[in-house]
Amino acid sequence: MSVFKKSISLIAVALISAAGCDLCAQTPVDGGFVFPAAQEGVAPKAAFRASASTDTMRLGYCVDEPRLPGLMLQDDGLPHAVGAAIELDANLLDKYVGDQIEAVEFAIDPARGFSCQVFVCTDLKQMQGSLGGGSILSSVTLSAGQYHSGWNHVKLNKPVTIKEGMTLYVGYNIQGNQGPYDFLLFDQSTYAVGKKNWYGDNGTWFNNTVGINRNLCVRAVITGDTKPQNDISLMSLVPADASGYSTQNIPKDYIAYVQNNGTDPIESLSIIVEAKGLRTAEFLTEGLSVPNNKPTQVRLRDISLPFEGNYNGTFTVAEVNGDLDPDMKDNVITLYNYYSIKEGAKAETHRPLFEEFTSEGYEGSYIADTLYRNALAELGDVIWVKHHDDYQKNVDQFKFGNEADYEALYGGYPTFVPAVCFDRRRITGFEEPGPAYFSPYREETTAILAQLGETLTFIDLDIQPTIQAATGKLEVRIKGHAGVNEMPLQNSLRMTTWLVEDSIPTTTQKGCPEPQFIQNGVIRAVLSEEGIWGDPIDITNYDFERSYTADLDPSWNRKHLRVVSFVSNWDENNVRNRSVYNTNQAPVLDLTAIDDLATEPLQPRVEVLGSTLATTNGARIVGVYDMSGREVSATQLSKGVYIVKVTNGSVTATQKVFIP
Repeated sequence: MSVFKKSISLIAVALISAAGCDLCAQTPVDGGFVFPAAQEGVAPKAAFRASASTDTMRLGYCVDEPRLPGLMLQDDGLPHAVGAAIELDANLLDKYVGDQIEAVEFAIDPARGFSCQVFVCTDLKQMQGSLGGGSILSSVTLSAGQYHSGWNHVKLNKPVTIKEGMTLYVGYNIQGNQGPYDFLLFDQSTYAVGKKNWYGDNGTWFNNTVGINRNLCVRAVITGDTKPQNDISLMSLVPADASGYSTQNIPKDYIAYVQNNGTDPIESLSIIVEAKGLRTAEFLTEGLSVPNNKPTQVRLRDISLPFEGNYNGTFTVAEVNGDLDPDMKDNVITLYNYYSIKEGAKAETHRPLFEEFTSEGYEGSYIADTLYRNALAELGDVIWVKHHDDYQKNVDQFKFGNEADYEALYGGYPTFVPAVCFDRRRITGFEEPGPAYFSPYREETTAILAQLGETLTFIDLDIQPTIQAATGKLEVRIKGHAGVNEMPLQNSLRMTTWLVEDSIPTTTQKGCPEPQFIQNGVIRAVLSEEGIWGDPIDITNYDFERSYTADLDPSWNRKHLRVVSFVSNWDENNVRNRSVYNTNQAPVLDLTAIDDLATEPLQPRVEVLGSTLATTNGARIVGVYDMSGREVSATQLSKGVYIVKVTNGSVTATQKVFIP
């Protein structure tokens, strides 16, 4: 290990809040624009009352209600022309060929500057010059007092006739001698039409709405007779529960934003969904009232999908008001990287894998070990292992041959200790690329692991280790079951299996104030046949099985050995895409195989008496272990399955018992 991370102080062993600093006062967007950190709200209704639905069409992407405060250009004390525009492409405008754009509507707050230019143009980057020489097709310039806070309706001096194949930009520029420039308003919608919302400064324009996820309060007003009926644009569609999960054949609601491209109200929609070569029946949603003036939120109820596993689902509005939509190009939205749980599948207990990178030669490792032990004491079902490596000139006795290969988990970042992986997941908020991170706070570590423990998983492992009396070899049989035929976002699956030793006394751990330190979670061997990244497994038939055989080093304490196995994603090119789906472990009990025990005349047995375990024939209980491999008391056991090691002095055996 070449470098060490920041020193962990003894204070960090105590409970330290990891909530982080306050959010910055401003959130950056692009080109010097920011959203001020003020409470959001809606301006007085009178000021922001939009035009009612009429036969006059309005084209745009916003709802009536603006978001406050507005987008702000950071003030440098200089004059600026700050503006907003929406892009109306040919796919939309071709519905209205021959009609005219006669006015522009926009909302601002507050009213700033000394003039406002309202325009329709063909190219935002070529607006300079006269109407004949530039891209502006029509514009109006207003003086201060002619535009106001709220919605403004500005009639163009020259209507713009819509022609086939035309793409237009509709918007405004407000000129000021000095700031603040804080008036650009987005709406209160929960979606953004990508690459169609533009904000600019002195002729430089940006259309990045990532993180804003709203639409600018700008729209075009058109007149004419070329208005399609029963024609909609599907602008946004997301699951109503905001989840990327659904369950096969179980109805689920979706939230859509729909633009009515005609003047007649939309009263019903039918939806078809396609994915993985399957196509659903039509799902009809009735009782709607979508006007022609603005995108309207619609709840599409009880849509059930026959797919299982990962899918990209294409949602198509097939019929509008019972008729075919005359223009289907804008009726389709595809949801990418969604997941459908097999009907009837049950979630398994998720046991997060907590991997620590450590070294006996680094003094801070003792403090880290104490911190993490305290963090895990508050949790159940977390499986903790350690990767040991040399530190500077200090050789770590617990390093094994292939350990250096795990340095790939640092994601190309310089290696350091202590580092940890949380199910090898990508975790936001750390400076390292991951999945190995520096986590110096107990509360932070506990919170991440607790959240991972609540993550859905549909795969589990039954680990059965046995030491054969005749050979002394360890034999491990692992039976896996998946309730689904593929895991979420999987590329391919690997199962990695380790032999781990606990309770190892050592006197060589630097930084330990005691004469002796107890090392836990030491990886002694990789049992996987294909090495540290595991063996390929296939869950298309839901069940799988692997077996391993290993020699046991005489120096290993068999009483403190456990087998740890986990299933993870495998992406050869991206170490940050090798997340763990689930982990399990089982103790290696130093006993004879069950087949060998069958010839013994007297078998020690265990009886269940309520929540207590007892023995017969003078036998005694050597140890009781839960399914996570932890030793527990033989009394006051909670409901579950336990492994019991029992002996009568001459024969040692194990039993699985169930506490009802």
